Amino acid sequence: MFVKPTAIPLRLGVAGDLGSSIDVQRSGFRGTWSDWSVVGIVSYAFTLSPRWEIEPYVGAGAERSILDGAEGMMSRHERATLGVVRGGVFVRVRTGRYSIGGTLGVDATIGTPTYTKSPSGTKVFEVPPFALTLGFMAAADLGN
Repeated sequence: MFVKPTAIPLRLGVAGDLGSSIDVQRSGFRGTWSDWSVVGIVSYAFTLSPRWEIEPYVGAGAERSILDGAEGMMSRHERATLGVVRGGVFVRVRTGRYSIGGTLGVDATIGTPTYTKSPSGTKVFEVPPFALTLGFMAAADLGN
């Protein structure tokens, strides 16, 4: 969700992402890892033609990392709150109050943990420090 607080094409917004879960089976651990994040975003739109816009953005926020499963006969539930920095670009075509387009972005997660097996220290799962996203967007301008 974005708001445009001034007449210039600057937008302030918040993005929420639900990551898909990944099956983790390594070193006697069986379970899943998933994440979700909330990121504050600032963007600036450049008009390429009366209908086309390109809008680079940057942002920062928090990501929640969740590892659940079993290590041998013991349940294991790990949680970590991490910092995330995001940058990317929206490209869209406007059709009146609606617009459609695509997005390309990169997330860098700060302080990613490596989950290990106790007491041996064998790596079970390492949280990815970078993510590349490619997506489709549809928007409605509620200010018109």
